[in-house]
Amino acid sequence: MGAAEGKQYKKGSVDVAKLRNSNKKLKRKVAASVKQEGKHGLDVVREGMSLQEVYDLVGTPTATTTHQTGKAWIPFNYGAKDVARTILLYKGEDRIICSHGGYSSASRVIEVVIDSGETGYP
Repeated sequence: MGAAEGKQYKKGSVDVAKLRNSNKKLKRKVAASVKQEGKHGLDVVREGMSLQEVYDLVGTPTATTTHQTGKAWIPFNYGAKDVARTILLYKGEDRIICSHGGYSSASRVIEVVIDSGETGYP
């Protein structure tokens, strides 16, 4: 058997409900540890996180704005990377910049800008 090959999946061998519950427990544990350590909620946001992970950890932003980047118009942007960006604005805290690819609905964090003077509006 090669490295890419694995064991054959057997129906019923994975308990999906258990996996979902363990994921929810992990998110709650991370959120609780952040509160216990006294960290600022947005300090836990890291590059590569999805928008849903950000919302789950720190809540919804005051406002959001989305715009196309110049890469959307480059004919040789293979993989259609970084064609649009969404900026999550948190009033008085900071802004989180996320990038969208052209072939996926997933949006990932690329930068967190800490600014206590953030107005929270575009």
